[in-house]
Amino acid sequence: MKININDNIIELLSPIFLSELIVQQYGNINGIAIAVNQKIIPNCKWANYLIQDKDNIIIFQAIAGG
Repeated sequence: MKININDNIIELLSPIFLSELIVQQYGNINGIAIAVNQKIIPNCKWANYLIQDKDNIIIFQAIAGG
């Protein structure tokens, strides 16, 4: 299964949850926001969000503002 993370193609050998993927790739899940297929995924759903083949994932630094 192949996915795109921030314009980098990554091949996964088995299904994985979003939170596990982020920890494997970046080591830390604090202070970031994630969009999958142009939809923001709340961090409370990362542990149960199963990555699908050809998902396009964008990870960016969360910035507080108002």
